Amino acid sequence: MDSGIEESASTDQLHLQIDRLLCQYFELYREYLIYMEQVGKDVRKGYSKFIGARIRDPALMLGTASYAGRRMTPLITISEGRMLAMTEQKPGDTAGPQPDSNKKKVSPIAMMRQRALVKAAERDPRMKKILEEKKKSSTKENAELVKDKIDASTPEESAKILEDPVRWFGCLIPPEVRNARGGFLTALKKLVRVANIRRDMHRIEREIQVHQNTLTKLAKPS
Repeated sequence: MDSGIEESASTDQLHLQIDRLLCQYFELYREYLIYMEQVGKDVRKGYSKFIGARIRDPALMLGTASYAGRRMTPLITISEGRMLAMTEQKPGDTAGPQPDSNKKKVSPIAMMRQRALVKAAERDPRMKKILEEKKKSSTKENAELVKDKIDASTPEESAKILEDPVRWFGCLIPPEVRNARGGFLTALKKLVRVANIRRDMHRIEREIQVHQNTLTKLAKPS
């Protein structure tokens, strides 16, 4: 008799816990739908503003000649722990030392010229010898130059000032481009919250499943 009362009380307690978890789950789901609707609006705002900037200035384009092949230092990073967290750095802040700061940039024209010389060296042994001697001399000079830069550099000099990606489109930037950046940035912040909501929802789903399995075991005749 006592065991039956205890089992009934345990079952009632599990039902109450499941009800409480379901309330939390649907509250999170409501918040999830609201955020997703806002994210859609922010992304559409970003695209529409940028399209408006292109219509206003058909010559608006990314400065590929200045930024091709360059490693981008992110202004926004997402760290993963118990919850996702977003860290934002403002343009003009100082980033850490860049590992490729001494890497020489090669233009597309120089690359094409180099390939042409290599093909010519394959046909002419004298050209091949000249290229090998030039390569050895260039390697030695570059090694000395890099050594001088490392010796003369300071932590302040080796740090890089973060650039605003909007500046990649030139100096005279339409206001629409800045508004487009703001729309995408707002959407990203809300997406981090959406990801955390989804994590909480999955956690509640697992807890409900555990309680339901326990109820199933209690319902079986011993």
